[in-house]
Amino acid sequence: MKSIGTLFLIMGFYGSTSYVIKTYIFVSQKMNWNEAQQYCRLHYDDLSTISNLDENNSLLGAKAISCNEGLFQAECHFGKWIGLFTDSAVWKWSGEQDSTFRMWAEGEPSKSGMLSCAYHDLRNGEWYAASCSMNLTFICMEESTNPQLILVKQNKTWEDALNYCRSYYTDLASLQSEEENHWAAMKSQIAEIEHMWIGLHYVAKYWIWMNGYALEYQAWSEDGHTKCPASSHRCGALETEEKTWNPRDCEEKLNFLCLKKSK
Repeated sequence: MKSIGTLFLIMGFYGSTSYVIKTYIFVSQKMNWNEAQQYCRLHYDDLSTISNLDENNSLLGAKAISCNEGLFQAECHFGKWIGLFTDSAVWKWSGEQDSTFRMWAEGEPSKSGMLSCAYHDLRNGEWYAASCSMNLTFICMEESTNPQLILVKQNKTWEDALNYCRSYYTDLASLQSEEENHWAAMKSQIAEIEHMWIGLHYVAKYWIWMNGYALEYQAWSEDGHTKCPASSHRCGALETEEKTWNPRDCEEKLNFLCLKKSK
């Protein structure tokens, strides 16, 4: 059985119809870099790779969710091993892939041959070189393709729906494009009610996806996106007929959409 870690998702598109989910898992145990690599390979795929600025910023988003809300204390250890290392003059990822994107802090990486592994600072998104023997918490990674939306025809509060999706699938659905939003609405036509819980939540003055992905594509109804919704109406739902999003009372019981990943 896999070790339990706190996870969230990053989606990346490949071509016009398929996409990959990159799942980052925050592990609260402290290990040196080599031990962390072995742990991630045993329980997941590998130590994390960060391929672009969006992925790097999403780690910051996860920190804001977890630390501000007090959900997951593991993330509040800010310095975390990632899969970047060097055994020569070249920095590369744990899986031997070339590292083309980097987010070094000013003055990094140090030229000292003793500092051969990198960690990510969740406070500012910058990377630092450190001794591989240092004990830090770390970020593992899994990748999967062709995620599926699962319609659950049970009436639950938003929080209960979130817990259900995380227990039986991966997470409440996040909708990253017009195509995904349209598909979710079509899939929900057989639902028992016209509004469906999705993974939108209002936290610390912002609407966010609970899986940590940036809220770039938006499909709010004309009066749906408010800067500060009522304290009870801070959960997002998809209106299936109009294919729009609306803030709803989090205690309302609705059907919902889960995200299921497949290898």
